[in-house]
Amino acid sequence: MRSRSLVESFRFALCGIVYALQTQRNMRIHLAVGAAVLIAGAVLNISRSEMIALFVVTGMVISAELFNTSIEAVVNLVTEEYHPLAAVAKNAAAGAVLVAAAAAVCVGYLVFVDEIVTWTAPAYWPPAAAAAAGIALLSVWTVRRGKN
Repeated sequence: MRSRSLVESFRFALCGIVYALQTQRNMRIHLAVGAAVLIAGAVLNISRSEMIALFVVTGMVISAELFNTSIEAVVNLVTEEYHPLAAVAKNAAAGAVLVAAAAAVCVGYLVFVDEIVTWTAPAYWPPAAAAAAGIALLSVWTVRRGKN
Protein backbone atom coordinates (compact mmCIF):
# COMPACT_ATOMS: atom_id res chain seq x y z
CA MET A 1 0.00 0.00 0.00
CA ARG A 2 1.44 3.31 -1.03
CA SER A 3 1.68 6.23 1.36
CA ARG A 4 -0.84 9.00 0.94
CA SER A 5 -0.23 12.70 0.74
CA LEU A 6 -1.61 14.95 3.45
CA VAL A 7 -4.09 16.44 1.01
CA GLU A 8 -5.29 12.97 0.03
CA SER A 9 -5.75 12.03 3.69
CA PHE A 10 -7.86 15.13 4.32
CA ARG A 11 -9.91 14.38 1.21
CA PHE A 12 -10.69 10.87 2.46
CA ALA A 13 -11.62 12.23 5.89
CA LEU A 14 -13.96 14.78 4.33
CA CYS A 15 -15.52 12.03 2.20
CA GLY A 16 -16.30 10.14 5.40
CA ILE A 17 -17.94 13.18 6.96
CA VAL A 18 -19.96 13.85 3.81
CA TYR A 19 -21.03 10.19 3.66
CA ALA A 20 -22.25 10.33 7.26
CA LEU A 21 -24.13 13.58 6.59
CA GLN A 22 -25.75 12.11 3.48
CA THR A 23 -26.77 8.80 5.02
CA GLN A 24 -27.26 9.32 8.76
CA ARG A 25 -30.25 11.34 9.94
CA ASN A 26 -28.87 11.64 13.46
CA MET A 27 -25.59 13.05 12.14
CA ARG A 28 -27.52 15.83 10.41
CA ILE A 29 -29.50 16.48 13.60
CA HIS A 30 -26.38 16.59 15.77
CA LEU A 31 -24.60 18.89 13.34
CA ALA A 32 -27.57 21.27 13.11
CA VAL A 33 -28.06 21.39 16.89
CA GLY A 34 -24.32 21.83 17.45
CA ALA A 35 -24.17 24.68 14.96
CA ALA A 36 -27.22 26.33 16.56
CA VAL A 37 -25.68 26.06 20.02
CA LEU A 38 -22.38 27.54 18.83
CA ILE A 39 -24.20 30.38 17.08
CA ALA A 40 -26.27 31.01 20.24
CA GLY A 41 -23.06 31.13 22.25
CA ALA A 42 -21.58 33.70 19.89
CA VAL A 43 -24.76 35.80 19.84
CA LEU A 44 -25.05 35.74 23.64
CA ASN A 45 -21.36 36.63 23.94
CA ILE A 46 -20.55 33.84 26.39
CA SER A 47 -17.07 33.59 27.91
CA ARG A 48 -14.16 32.09 26.03
CA SER A 49 -14.01 29.06 28.35
CA GLU A 50 -17.74 28.43 27.88
CA MET A 51 -17.34 28.65 24.11
CA ILE A 52 -14.41 26.21 24.28
CA ALA A 53 -16.58 23.79 26.28
CA LEU A 54 -19.33 24.03 23.65
CA PHE A 55 -16.86 23.39 20.82
CA VAL A 56 -15.38 20.39 22.64
CA VAL A 57 -18.71 18.70 23.39
CA THR A 58 -20.05 19.45 19.90
CA GLY A 59 -16.94 17.86 18.40
CA MET A 60 -17.30 14.94 20.80
CA VAL A 61 -20.87 14.25 19.65
CA ILE A 62 -20.00 14.55 15.95
CA SER A 63 -16.97 12.27 16.45
CA ALA A 64 -19.08 9.70 18.31
CA GLU A 65 -21.61 9.74 15.48
CA LEU A 66 -18.82 9.18 12.93
CA PHE A 67 -17.47 6.24 14.98
CA ASN A 68 -21.00 4.84 15.21
CA THR A 69 -21.42 5.10 11.44
CA SER A 70 -18.10 3.36 10.80
CA ILE A 71 -18.86 0.54 13.26
CA GLU A 72 -22.28 -0.02 11.68
CA ALA A 73 -20.69 -0.12 8.22
CA VAL A 74 -18.07 -2.68 9.27
CA VAL A 75 -20.67 -4.86 10.99
CA ASN A 76 -22.87 -4.71 7.88
CA LEU A 77 -19.85 -5.64 5.75
CA VAL A 78 -19.12 -8.71 7.88
CA THR A 79 -22.68 -10.02 8.18
CA GLU A 80 -26.08 -9.22 6.81
CA GLU A 81 -27.73 -11.79 9.07
CA TYR A 82 -28.68 -11.11 12.66
CA HIS A 83 -25.97 -12.04 15.11
CA PRO A 84 -26.01 -11.21 18.83
CA LEU A 85 -22.45 -9.87 18.73
CA ALA A 86 -23.29 -7.64 15.76
CA ALA A 87 -26.19 -6.27 17.80
CA VAL A 88 -23.86 -5.65 20.75
CA ALA A 89 -21.41 -3.73 18.55
CA LYS A 90 -24.12 -1.58 17.00
CA ASN A 91 -25.93 -0.97 20.29
CA ALA A 92 -22.74 -0.10 22.16
CA ALA A 93 -21.74 2.35 19.43
CA ALA A 94 -25.18 3.95 19.55
CA GLY A 95 -24.88 4.06 23.34
CA ALA A 96 -21.60 5.96 23.02
CA VAL A 97 -23.36 8.58 20.92
CA LEU A 98 -26.13 8.81 23.52
CA VAL A 99 -23.60 9.32 26.34
CA ALA A 100 -21.77 12.01 24.35
CA ALA A 101 -25.04 13.77 23.50
CA ALA A 102 -26.20 13.63 27.13
CA ALA A 103 -22.90 15.14 28.28
CA ALA A 104 -23.26 17.85 25.63
CA VAL A 105 -26.77 18.65 26.84
CA CYS A 106 -25.50 18.96 30.41
CA VAL A 107 -22.67 21.28 29.36
CA GLY A 108 -25.06 23.32 27.22
CA TYR A 109 -27.49 23.62 30.12
CA LEU A 110 -24.74 24.80 32.47
CA VAL A 111 -23.49 27.34 29.94
CA PHE A 112 -26.94 28.70 29.11
CA VAL A 113 -28.77 28.22 32.44
CA ASP A 114 -28.73 31.93 33.30
CA GLU A 115 -30.19 32.81 29.92
CA ILE A 116 -32.77 30.04 30.23
CA VAL A 117 -33.87 31.24 33.68
CA THR A 118 -34.06 34.83 32.45
CA TRP A 119 -36.26 33.87 29.49
CA THR A 120 -38.56 31.52 31.36
CA ALA A 121 -40.83 32.55 34.18
CA PRO A 122 -41.08 30.28 37.25
CA ALA A 123 -44.70 29.61 36.33
CA TYR A 124 -43.48 27.39 33.48
CA TRP A 125 -41.13 25.26 35.61
CA PRO A 126 -43.71 22.73 36.94
CA PRO A 127 -45.00 21.81 33.44
CA ALA A 128 -41.43 21.57 32.16
CA ALA A 129 -40.47 19.30 35.08
CA ALA A 130 -43.56 17.16 34.46
CA ALA A 131 -42.65 16.86 30.76
CA ALA A 132 -39.06 15.89 31.63
CA ALA A 133 -40.29 13.28 34.10
CA GLY A 134 -42.68 11.90 31.48
CA ILE A 135 -39.90 11.61 28.91
CA ALA A 136 -37.67 9.85 31.46
CA LEU A 137 -40.42 7.38 32.37
CA LEU A 138 -41.19 6.71 28.70
CA SER A 139 -37.49 6.07 28.05
CA VAL A 140 -37.24 3.60 30.93
CA TRP A 141 -40.43 1.85 29.82
CA THR A 142 -39.15 1.58 26.24
CA VAL A 143 -35.82 0.11 27.34
CA ARG A 144 -37.46 -2.39 29.72
CA ARG A 145 -39.99 -3.36 27.05
CA GLY A 146 -37.16 -4.07 24.60
CA LYS A 147 -35.54 -6.53 27.05
CA ASN A 148 -38.65 -8.75 27.21
